Amino acid sequence: MLESLYAGVFGGSAVALLFLLVDTMDGRPLYTPTLLGSVLFFGIDAKDVTVRLDAVALFSVLHITVFTLLGALISLVVRKVELQSRHPALLLLLLFAVIEATFFVVAPLAMPGVIQSLGIARVGVANLMAAAALTAFFVITHHSKTRGMFEHVTADFVFDTFYSAAVGGTTVAMFFFVLDIVDGHPFFTPALVGHVLFLGADAATVVNPKMTSAVIFIIPLHFAASLVMGYVVTWMVHAVELRSRHPVEVLLVMFVIVEVSFLLVVPLVTPGVIERVGIVRMLCANLMGAAAISCFFVWSHSEVPGSAVTSAPNESKEEETPIATIGV
Repeated sequence: MLESLYAGVFGGSAVALLFLLVDTMDGRPLYTPTLLGSVLFFGIDAKDVTVRLDAVALFSVLHITVFTLLGALISLVVRKVELQSRHPALLLLLLFAVIEATFFVVAPLAMPGVIQSLGIARVGVANLMAAAALTAFFVITHHSKTRGMFEHVTADFVFDTFYSAAVGGTTVAMFFFVLDIVDGHPFFTPALVGHVLFLGADAATVVNPKMTSAVIFIIPLHFAASLVMGYVVTWMVHAVELRSRHPVEVLLVMFVIVEVSFLLVVPLVTPGVIERVGIVRMLCANLMGAAAISCFFVWSHSEVPGSAVTSAPNESKEEETPIATIGV
């Protein structure tokens, strides 16, 4: 399950980053996920699509879900064969063929006109990058020297949940606190969210929001949301061998989870807030939150007290070589 999630995040992120870069260079950030989401969920003609965040959010969830299912399928295949006896190039070619064939069969039926709008070359490159990311993930993580297993007790789970929530939530709060001060509007972001969420205000019309009870309610709500995220992340980290994962790998998975959840929930609960605050600031805040949580887990789990590390039966413990002392 978790290996499928990791693989899905790696493959899906490779595609998403490519199209984000291409869309930005074309002067149309987020156009591709908007195009796919609008055609698939709202039935809009591909030629009439304009950027809208609800389409981006819905497609982001579908995007990660599809790649997670693909990761589950590939994980099953990988576990059935001796991966280390296969050259990575062969696995890359196989994954690319599977992704490419699936996309070109499904896309014209579910999203007519999308491939023509994006261009077949871009789609092909994106699928190749996804296959490369998935290949790298399975080749690296299935190497015998990167496997380990840790046992955790309930107290560890509770501790990690609360601390990761505090670290991630505080990082995001401090990020917006500093930006609001630099902009000359202290507490503008939490005040804006509070007015939209609790007072039903229109985000586009909120000007110089006051420190009201709505802002006070945002603080425990923010921490509660951070607790939920901390719970999910803690469950994920405890279920995998953390020491066999590179910190950047953990950061990427956490960032994608935070970002997809955020883009799905916020437009529904607080419409207009992302547009008013700015999507770049939101992305940076979520990235900093994910980075802070990743650092917490990497540092706090570098030496896990009471954890049990299992070794392969054929591994022998190296004998300690006595150090000779030389008298002076």
